[in-house]
Amino acid sequence: MSTSTAVSATSGPQRAVSTVALPENAWELAADAAAPEIERLRLSIAPAPPLRVLRVSQLDAGRLDAELSELLREQFTRVFSPSGTAAHLKSSPETLLFVELLIFVLSVGRGRATPGASLLNLRYRDQRAKGDGGRTGIEGPGLSLPQRIALGFLTVGGRYFWSRLGTFAVNEGWSVQSTTRQGWTNWQVMRA
Repeated sequence: MSTSTAVSATSGPQRAVSTVALPENAWELAADAAAPEIERLRLSIAPAPPLRVLRVSQLDAGRLDAELSELLREQFTRVFSPSGTAAHLKSSPETLLFVELLIFVLSVGRGRATPGASLLNLRYRDQRAKGDGGRTGIEGPGLSLPQRIALGFLTVGGRYFWSRLGTFAVNEGWSVQSTTRQGWTNWQVMRA
């Protein structure tokens, strides 16, 4: 226990001194007692603005993730370069699938943000879920397990399917106008 000394302001040479004993955590008790009133005033004065995440930030996060995938794919290729399979691995869509799936499972699969999104202070969250969304976008409920699985299937699986389709189109000669009319039309649709 600490003591506090109060000095009364009286005119003249005589002063009355009184000593009041206060507990050591008096400031904590006072802060806890005032917290509900402070929170009520804070909410009444400035309600939380609607959360707006810029689309350009999301695109930048995706680009950072793509760069990380490419760096990891290069490292993966260097590991296998002495065995002579490096040329195949570098252009293989399966290699890219493996690296992107690894990044996705270790980040979003565990309920965290992707590395690019983390750098930009973003993460995936469920806007439909009940609860406080927070002011910054980091707060609030994350994606549920079915949402994370669907997101992984659409993003990682979608990129793999698109690269496989591109490889198939080149092998079938769709890019050459002298091939079948349907192949040329499919190539034009893919390029759009």
